[in-house]
Amino acid sequence: MRFIVGLFVLVSTLSVSAHELKGSLPDHYPPYSIVGDTTQGIIPDLLVALNSFSDHAYKAQPNTSRRSLKLLHEGQIHYRFDSQRWVANASDYYWSDAIVEVNDVLVYPASGPAINDIKQLQRLANDRQKPLRIGTRFDYHYPTLMPLLNNGDMVRDNFYSEINMLKALADKEHGQLSAVVIAEHVYDYLLRSRPELVGELVKSNRPIDTALYQFQFPKTDNGRINMLYTNRLLDKLRRNGELEKIVNNYTQ
Repeated sequence: MRFIVGLFVLVSTLSVSAHELKGSLPDHYPPYSIVGDTTQGIIPDLLVALNSFSDHAYKAQPNTSRRSLKLLHEGQIHYRFDSQRWVANASDYYWSDAIVEVNDVLVYPASGPAINDIKQLQRLANDRQKPLRIGTRFDYHYPTLMPLLNNGDMVRDNFYSEINMLKALADKEHGQLSAVVIAEHVYDYLLRSRPELVGELVKSNRPIDTALYQFQFPKTDNGRINMLYTNRLLDKLRRNGELEKIVNNYTQ
């Protein structure tokens, strides 16, 4: 009888330790997620670090933002990555503690007017007869830009990747964009890895917004449990310096 009870406990333990937390990471959002022959970046490296001392196995596959949100709503994944500042209905989800701070900057042609902060952007938009065109990421919410968008002084052209944004901005013959909004870490990474994309472009001196990049969970009982569990692991990585090391590997 003791053997049977012991076997049951062993099987139960193995089931718990083998439990997978399935997630979705951005299909290409360097340096947070760099999709190529293998997926690298801050987020994949973070998941490896979490798995090194987790009872669960964090796994994730690249997906577009819209598809990953659909998978989360359908219960096919346990988590995705976003910021509660970028999601209009953020209170409908559970959010982890911060993984990394993301500064959004403006990138604009070096030959054009300087746009170094949100006030200069507002002045430029107000002085034009036609609405200012600005490049943004598809489906992303930009709180600091909403007043300009709502009053018609600015319109947004949406793109699925920062690379396409920068190509459109640099297109002198057909380009109509005055600037694009891009995470500073993304811009700096592309400046190092794809300098031809940003040769005649410059970034603003100051961010126009700051957000925390986070795990996003459904607002369910399991979502809350997974959020609390993930926060405990993130705290361990933060205290032992591993989280900072992962971020610095891609941003310095």
